[in-house]
Amino acid sequence: MSPIAKKRLKICNRCPLNTNGVCDSSKQGKAVTDFYYRGERRSWLNDYYGCNCPIKAKINSPTSQCPLGKW
Repeated sequence: MSPIAKKRLKICNRCPLNTNGVCDSSKQGKAVTDFYYRGERRSWLNDYYGCNCPIKAKINSPTSQCPLGKW
């Protein structure tokens, strides 16, 4: 596992959106910064749903982003 993937996994393992290794689209969490996610502007401290992606695949993709702006 790459150093970036390891760092991302540590963050995801503590995330409230993580349900059994999936970024759960039925759960919400607060954004940690202002950023763009899939073309949508997201704002710090607003609530957003998970993306429903398998976390192990997402952490290894160099173009993937956290839906809460954590990485």
